[in-house]
Amino acid sequence: MKDFAEQRFKPWMIYAMALAGISINVTYFGIRFSGQGQSLFSFIPFGHAGHIAAFFLFGVFPLLAVAANRLVRGHPRNGLTRSLERELDRLTREVAELKHFCEKILSGINDLVFVIGSDGRLQYASDESDGVLGYEPEELLGRQLIDLLAPGSVAPAVESFEKIMRGMEVEPYELRIKDGRDSARLRCLQITTTGYLDNGRVVAQVCLAREITERLSLEERVSARNRELAALYQLAATAGQTLDLDEVLENALDQVLPLLAADRAWIHLYDSSADQLTFKLWKQAGGESEVVKEVRRLKPGSGFSGMVVKRGSSIVINVDDLEEASAGMFKRCGDGSLAAMPMLFRGRLVGVLGVAGSQPDHFGQAEIEVLEVASIQIAMFIGNSRLYQDLKKRTAELERRNEELAGGVRIKGIQQIA
Repeated sequence: MKDFAEQRFKPWMIYAMALAGISINVTYFGIRFSGQGQSLFSFIPFGHAGHIAAFFLFGVFPLLAVAANRLVRGHPRNGLTRSLERELDRLTREVAELKHFCEKILSGINDLVFVIGSDGRLQYASDESDGVLGYEPEELLGRQLIDLLAPGSVAPAVESFEKIMRGMEVEPYELRIKDGRDSARLRCLQITTTGYLDNGRVVAQVCLAREITERLSLEERVSARNRELAALYQLAATAGQTLDLDEVLENALDQVLPLLAADRAWIHLYDSSADQLTFKLWKQAGGESEVVKEVRRLKPGSGFSGMVVKRGSSIVINVDDLEEASAGMFKRCGDGSLAAMPMLFRGRLVGVLGVAGSQPDHFGQAEIEVLEVASIQIAMFIGNSRLYQDLKKRTAELERRNEELAGGVRIKGIQQIA
């Protein structure tokens, strides 16, 4: 606007320059002829007619030029032009202020703002694209949005895009986008989008993207932990319905398998008097459980469960990393990874709880934490069941002795009567 104001046509400047030139010429010739003793108009021919012409040239015409300039400046159309120029100046200042205001707002937003054209290509991306997506803004311009999406996000993105282009409203939706720095990593975004109208027709989409990767991860962990707590509660409720040891163990493994997404689970019981483990029960996911009839005993340090007892803490290992002597049975079963935990009741070892998965690295830290809680509960059930069995034996022994005493008293009484 400033350049336009400096270059626009200004008639008064032309009139002023013409008047100044005439004045300089008059002054020059006046000094010249007065120095020669001649009149200023002596060089003008044609007598009085020439004098009159000179008068009009040097006097009247400049005055007419000044009058014409004032007349032109006072014309309504010229005034309208100046009014439009002032309005243009005002609007230009407002646009500059609005642009500055919008830039300040965008600089304070941590979310990504981007624009998608009607052809699905990115036309604009704010500076936050580097932190949100791992791409510099210039890397995104001209690229198709669907080229950045994970396979499962293409369909909802296309559906939302088409709805917006038809002028429909779309609720915020979630997309998973491949990280610009690490293609194996996915970033989760919540997208809020609206159509950009031109002559009543949607020609582009303005989108606000907020990264929610950490939030979703936290929600998934909370959801998983809630499922684990519910399963552990079910384990306590189910396994505690009976004091029969075989039923207790079978009910416990029924809950442990889905809880850890394991393919197999087993329990060894510890005999403190013989210092050895007895293979008691194993169960396969979706299959029947089997109470082991054949006695299989392990000393601490022997076999995988014996290693757990000797170590005194959990062990998580891939089958391929086991010694061949211990890995043979697991390989025949098709196991890829193992996890086991010693079961303690009142500080004393009562057995080992183990699980197996068909894939390597199946069990992580979260599964070990759940396995630990499950082992504590099962150990308590085993301890209570053993106490119950001991109580039954003692009760039976007391009844037997009472019967013996009662029988002895009867015999003695009969003898005395006889």
